[in-house]
Amino acid sequence: MDELVGSVGRRNVEFSSKSKKLNEKPLIVSRWKERWLRCSIESWFRWPKPLRKAEREDWLHDGTFHEAVRGILTLAQLFSIMPVCGIHSKDPRKLHLSYTSVRALYAYFCALGISFLTTMSVLFFASKRYNFQKMVTAFFYCYNLYGMYRFWKLAKSWPGLMVKWTHVDDSLPTQKREFDRAIMAHRIKLCSILVMTLSLSEHLLSIVAAVHYSNNCPAVHDPYEAFFKSNFAFVYYYFRYSALRGFLTKFFNVICNFIWSYIDLFVIVISMGLSNSFRRINRYLMQHKREKMTEKFWGEQRERYRNVCDLVTIVDDHVSVITMLSISNNLFFICVQILNSLNSSSNSLPYRFSSRPTFVHTVYFWFNLIILIGRTLAVAMFAAEVNDESKRPIEVLRTIPREGWCLEAKRFAEEVTTDTVALTGLRFFNMTRKLVLNVTGAIITYELVLIQFHKDEASDIDLCTTRMMDDFKEIKFECGGTLISEQYVLTSASCIGNPSSWANLTVHFGEYDLTEEDDCIDLSCAAPAFDVKVEKVLVHERYKNNAIDMALLRLSEKVEFNEWVTPICLPKPSLVSENANLLTAGFNHNACAEGGKRYKTLSSFQLMNQMECHQYLPQPRNATQNMLCAVSHDDVFGDDGGSLTRSKIQGNKTVYELIGVLNSISNCANFAKHLVFTKVDQHLYWIYKTIGCRNG
Repeated sequence: MDELVGSVGRRNVEFSSKSKKLNEKPLIVSRWKERWLRCSIESWFRWPKPLRKAEREDWLHDGTFHEAVRGILTLAQLFSIMPVCGIHSKDPRKLHLSYTSVRALYAYFCALGISFLTTMSVLFFASKRYNFQKMVTAFFYCYNLYGMYRFWKLAKSWPGLMVKWTHVDDSLPTQKREFDRAIMAHRIKLCSILVMTLSLSEHLLSIVAAVHYSNNCPAVHDPYEAFFKSNFAFVYYYFRYSALRGFLTKFFNVICNFIWSYIDLFVIVISMGLSNSFRRINRYLMQHKREKMTEKFWGEQRERYRNVCDLVTIVDDHVSVITMLSISNNLFFICVQILNSLNSSSNSLPYRFSSRPTFVHTVYFWFNLIILIGRTLAVAMFAAEVNDESKRPIEVLRTIPREGWCLEAKRFAEEVTTDTVALTGLRFFNMTRKLVLNVTGAIITYELVLIQFHKDEASDIDLCTTRMMDDFKEIKFECGGTLISEQYVLTSASCIGNPSSWANLTVHFGEYDLTEEDDCIDLSCAAPAFDVKVEKVLVHERYKNNAIDMALLRLSEKVEFNEWVTPICLPKPSLVSENANLLTAGFNHNACAEGGKRYKTLSSFQLMNQMECHQYLPQPRNATQNMLCAVSHDDVFGDDGGSLTRSKIQGNKTVYELIGVLNSISNCANFAKHLVFTKVDQHLYWIYKTIGCRNG
């Protein structure tokens, strides 16, 4: 340390001697001028240095930790963390953190995107029904955002830390062979490639599983959109999907997945560097095992050992939070995967794929669980190696001959046996081999508790139907509607809201039970419900003050008909008998009913004569030609925008015709089981013209 201080002092003297020649220049440049120079245009548009042919010195290693970690720091900066400048310089004193460098600006951009994902995941978890999977998602993004913050704090102290580490490395016994100097760099490089390759494989397999799943679902028309909506429901619950949003969301998600794995890798690499410093001392001591050495020799070795122990303490002060993050995160996600294996209905699939398992998802689940357990063990074992190597000098000290035993050797032995030299997790625990057994015992205990008290939890997202599976009270029913062709739905104009909200309209088809994923009665089950976006809203041109309260919704794609989703027939202009059998079907979701019904309900109505209907209609009285009134037999109001149908016999089958659309005149004040509908047969010309049909 005295040598380092002396060198720094010499540089200060040289700088001051130069400044004496220029009396007009201050000794210390003000900070604002320095920042201005860094932000100047010249620094932004600097020509890159020309490439040169590599020389022999470029391939030689000096055995320092600073040189060995250049590769993983470069990898980290590709994913927006550790934006330290000068990492490729062999002199650690050239390391510095610039807040205006391209690295820093890229880190700001990624931090902003990850902050957005974190905010949306927390909001989604807090605002909707509490769900374990939502909590896991929120934890994942909060963890990575905090990890990014901790790496930014570490980047500020990294230059000084590397100067100290290099000074300690230089004080250790000399490594004469190139192989000895390069072994640590090669080990770190090999470990980094292995960890990141496995992490990349796991992430790619998760993508393949999700896309493969959506491709095998008949109700999913766009598998890529289904993939983004199912994996990032916390974003697309509030925002409309687009290709750009999908790309940015996935980009920031990839950054988070890298940080998630890099935290483990970083702890492993730090542990490898510290254990290598102890290993250099141990190898040198092994060369003098059972030899009689002088007291000066043992004093020098004890001082070297003490320097490395102090380095471990300094490094631990900077990275103990990151170590804590690594261990706690791995334990949490191992427990999550154990819970997923119990929660899955079949084949032990991950949580979001449990409803319809495939072989791809089974492979992904077990591969993910094995990687998690392997990473946890790797972090624990490599970190424990620091403590193991710090204890190895006692093997040499115990073999000192009687005539070679001295005070310095005794002090050395006491330090080795009494001091606990290890990385820690915020001082709560030491990273030793005992920790592995404690962690294993905790996981086994957790699994036994889960087996005893476990209860299945329904998933929020069904990827195969791409719809929300929240409690039915949370599903927002704006209107009812009636399918009249493969691409058009008829509803009331009053209930579709302002034009500003039309971009987010979606029509939900084939629903019967709002609380169940599969709609079944006894052993008969309907096809899965599905959603189709509204491409355009076409309001009747004469709609005003509830008159001709009618609108058509043009869907973004054609609906595939099945036994449970079919269009209704449009009527022919004719009088409706007061004895006609009139029906409505819906969930009774409207401004008057509280909560609505769980099941789609079929209700009967009776037509009122026009004289009785007048009291429910506005002025002028000629509005009756566009409206009709019906009275409920079942004390139901119906869905806003819902239909009034009549049944008639044609040949050997029953045919249903649409004769009315619920008008907003039917408000809560004048309800009393009496509803007002807009006549459909009076506006057939507008309907046919709008949908591009010349005849019925």
